[in-house]
Amino acid sequence: TQVMKVSSVFLSTEVLILVDKLTDIVCAAGVIAAPMVCEPAPWTTPYNGGFLTEEMRRQYPSIILSQPAVNNTIPERVLRAVNAIQSTAWRVNTKLLDSLLAIRSTVNLTSLVAAAIYPKPERPATIPAKGVEMTESQIRELIIWKREVAAWYTDTLQHQRTSSKLSLMLGDAAKYREYPAIYFATFVDSRYRVYTMSRSINPQGMDVAKALLEFAEGAPIDSPEAARWF
Repeated sequence: TQVMKVSSVFLSTEVLILVDKLTDIVCAAGVIAAPMVCEPAPWTTPYNGGFLTEEMRRQYPSIILSQPAVNNTIPERVLRAVNAIQSTAWRVNTKLLDSLLAIRSTVNLTSLVAAAIYPKPERPATIPAKGVEMTESQIRELIIWKREVAAWYTDTLQHQRTSSKLSLMLGDAAKYREYPAIYFATFVDSRYRVYTMSRSINPQGMDVAKALLEFAEGAPIDSPEAARWF
């Protein structure tokens, strides 16, 4: 029987969480996209529009993210669509925000989210101790177990990130709740898919991020056409 030795190195959960927190700190120290309290500048060219300040325009110099516009041009219909989206006024859904803040006053929401993870897969008893030669079946079992552990680390890290995002969303929603209207500078990728730029509350974000927003200028859903668009 052929015998193989397998060695793998995995970061502990504590180290992964620390790395993620350090990443958040570094991101927070840089230029971060956030909701705007006044309407973004309309895009008139691929390089003129969006954010209003020079600092943010240096960070997002083009309507097309991560690459320059082809021949410095972009279809007029794309500019019109982006301008229509970023001129839409939103506001914080204060009813939901107050409910979440009330829940957080009695329950640690971030810990609740972070704790919502299945137990770490235990090392099978049939796998011998480190340094002991293994059979082919034991090697296969070890590989399967290590894959399960790797998936557990990935899921755990994702839950930690989700808890951090939740805390950030509640903080930003509380910050912007008094504004009658907020806006989101809007960009596209090379295929003209639209992206509203904000680190937390965002009409394209996770469910809570979207639920914390509502249209600043509401309208009744009083027709089949309105219901279809809704």
